[in-house]
Amino acid sequence: MRATTLLVALCVAAAAAGAEEAAPQTIEQLVKQAREERILENQALEAREREFQEAKDRQQALLEELQAELTAERAHGEDLKQRYEDNDTTLSAQETALREKTGSLGELFGMARQVAKDTQSLLATSLVSVQRPKREQRLGQLAERKDNPSIEELEQLWLTLLGEMEESGKVVRFNTTVTWRAGRRRPRR
Repeated sequence: MRATTLLVALCVAAAAAGAEEAAPQTIEQLVKQAREERILENQALEAREREFQEAKDRQQALLEELQAELTAERAHGEDLKQRYEDNDTTLSAQETALREKTGSLGELFGMARQVAKDTQSLLATSLVSVQRPKREQRLGQLAERKDNPSIEELEQLWLTLLGEMEESGKVVRFNTTVTWRAGRRRPRR
C-alpha cells in the first residue's frame, strides 16, 4: 500500500515537473496535450480493467475447479455410503448364517471356557503346581476370551486336564524353597 502511494506521488510529481517544462503555448498544443493525457488515462484504465478481468477469470476457474472437486467428493461419499450399507447388510446375513451353522458348537465353546475357568482354579490350589508353577495362566486366556477357541487351545485344555490327573496320582520328591512359620525360607527336598 505504501509502495503504491509512493509510486503515485512520484508520477504526479514527474507529471507536474514535465508540465512546467513543456507548458502548452497555444490552444492547439493544450488540446493536443489533453488528448494525449486522455489516451494515456484510457490506456491505464484499460490495463486495470484487463487485470481485474483476468483476476475474475482466474477466480471463476478456481471456483469451477473447486465445485467439480466438491461434486466428485460428494459422489464418492455417496458411493462409500452405499458400499457401507451393502457390506453391513451382507455382514448381518453372514453373522446370522454363522450363528445357525455353529448352533451346538457355540454351547460347546461356552462349556470349554467354563472348564478352563474351573481348571484354572483347580491348578491354582493343586499341590502339583508347587512343582510346576504358573500352569493356570495359559488357561486364563482361554477362560476370558469372547471369541471361539481354536482347536489347538481345546487340545491344550484337554492335555492340561490329563496332565493334572496323571501328576496328582504320583508321589514325587523334588527340590524347592519352603517357608517356615517364622518366615524363614530354606531349600528342601
